[in-house]
Amino acid sequence: AILGPLAALGLLALIPVVWRRIRPSGNQPAEDE
Repeated sequence: AILGPLAALGLLALIPVVWRRIRPSGNQPAEDE
């Protein structure tokens, strides 16, 4: 039953990593937001 939230947490932590991989922050500082 812990796999649910754990998977969601892992995905949430992976999203920004993948995003920076496919879209390197070199054009505009999106991290500042």
